[in-house]
Amino acid sequence: MNIAVRSDAGKERLRNEDNYYCKKTGEMTVFAVADGMGGHAAGDVASLQAVETIGELVETAGIDFSSSAELFKFVENIIKQANSNIYFTASQESGKVGMGTTLTAGILFKQTLYLGHVGDSRAYRVTENSLERLTRDHSMVEEMMEEGRLSPEEARLHPQRNILTRALGTFPEIEVDIKRVNLEPGDGLLFCTDGLTSLVEDEEILRIIKEEQDPEGAAARLVENANARGGYDNITLILSLDIGRQEN
Repeated sequence: MNIAVRSDAGKERLRNEDNYYCKKTGEMTVFAVADGMGGHAAGDVASLQAVETIGELVETAGIDFSSSAELFKFVENIIKQANSNIYFTASQESGKVGMGTTLTAGILFKQTLYLGHVGDSRAYRVTENSLERLTRDHSMVEEMMEEGRLSPEEARLHPQRNILTRALGTFPEIEVDIKRVNLEPGDGLLFCTDGLTSLVEDEEILRIIKEEQDPEGAAARLVENANARGGYDNITLILSLDIGRQEN
């Protein structure tokens, strides 16, 4: 399994409010991307606290890998704990009131991904011929598309495309989307913030990955393409390829 990570401030933002976590620990590999809420206080603090919480809990966890239910619960719990930590910090420090972040996190065990998600960062499965989105954006425009009020093309340019309907840190309790994804040999995974997906369409992301084949080269080109189209947001991605070969 080959993994590449990139995080770039983009062309317009003064600071990078994205953060990520990617580490192989024992039998599992953990992926997480977090995008601090732009325009809110201390978004970079919120996203960093989210991934630090994941790192702390993962590295001290005792997990029964034979139990899918336990892995599901663990993914949900680490995201809920991250939410609690961010909410507590915001409530204790006046300069951080209102801070929040997206969080998309997954635990890969052998060829099964246990995925948890809040916000509009994304996880994808990369196959030979497709880029399959595994997450649903918790955003106003996603709801409008589901209701038939916007087309995907209109949503990409909508002035309210960055308004989230769910994010970590804004309320003491959070609902987490969780799912299990069984991967085939040779599949890959892409975790990314919307600084990539708002500027580079899924078809082009897949084309670049297939042309490069190497995750480092693909990750670099994806960031370059997002910046070439304006780079108006921070861009973070974790690209993992050839997952079915991780045990070989």
